[in-house]
Amino acid sequence: MTSRPSWNVDLAAFVEKAFTPEVNTALGGMDVGPSLNSAGNGFRLARGVARATHNLGDGRVFTPTSQRAPENVVELQVHEDGGLRVFFGRLSALWTESQPHEQMIIESAAVVYTRRLLALVLAAGDESGLQGMRAAPNRDYFFTGNRYNQDTYTATTAATWAELNQASGAITRRLTGALLRTLGTEAAYMGIFSDPQSDTDATTT
Repeated sequence: MTSRPSWNVDLAAFVEKAFTPEVNTALGGMDVGPSLNSAGNGFRLARGVARATHNLGDGRVFTPTSQRAPENVVELQVHEDGGLRVFFGRLSALWTESQPHEQMIIESAAVVYTRRLLALVLAAGDESGLQGMRAAPNRDYFFTGNRYNQDTYTATTAATWAELNQASGAITRRLTGALLRTLGTEAAYMGIFSDPQSDTDATTT
């Protein structure tokens, strides 16, 4: 989403996934202002994008407006690594109905925003999971159509300093081989995985 030319439109559509009938029913119609879907000002961040209320602009510069109280700020950040972050500026407010007036916690805001953020986490997971996907067709290998059977791919390895200098191809294979074997494309990358012999290996006595 963050790299698409249509990122701002896509982000607006993504916000609406926090307002599904299921979520709204779970909250019993409860909402707080400013609502998350009032974040209509889109801008880019380092390693991500954001939408915020119009009193928070590009560069996260706060600009007071006559239409909003200073604490009525909300911002949703979507990071390139998949991270989500919501900033809500109205967890407390001056309660004018009390005498004397008193600053009070709006605990319903914590409940509402947590529930809607969890809906976005679920939606992001549905969009970013790998399960059922195939390798993109490539002229360098026969398209197998094998589908990946997990939502994520992770791999770890240990490497010595010598390997980092002389066997980066082998390290690359250790980290990506399981993915490629599942997709049926490992053979296409054997040239990248091979490492030239080091001077020591090439020297015979």
